[in-house]
Amino acid sequence: MSGSSDRDMNEDVARGSAQVNPPAERGALHTFAVTLVVVLSTLIVIGIGLLIYGFLRHSQPVKPSLAHGASPAATRNLTLPAQTVIKTVRVAQNRLVLALKTKQGQEVDIFSLRDGRLVARIMAPAATP
Repeated sequence: MSGSSDRDMNEDVARGSAQVNPPAERGALHTFAVTLVVVLSTLIVIGIGLLIYGFLRHSQPVKPSLAHGASPAATRNLTLPAQTVIKTVRVAQNRLVLALKTKQGQEVDIFSLRDGRLVARIMAPAATP
């Protein structure tokens, strides 16, 4: 069986229909293909590395920054009078809104979250019986 396939190949070569590469051409083509695979593989590895770096860089927590160099409002200490009860605390539009119940009545204090200053105070005196 081996003899007939050799004979068929010899006939194909004689007719010029067989594609047989000389060893020198096969070596050059092989070298080019290996070089191309190595270069493309290197580019893929670099691309994946840059993607991972980008994801890690953007996933780090963002440090809060203060607008226009304002001092942090977190360092502001508020002292409430004795027997004052905080009813509600809300944050709206860079403002801290405290609803308080004091001995004198109801009170709403509005503080700026940018610099901690008191923006407004609304007082409602206690009803007298």
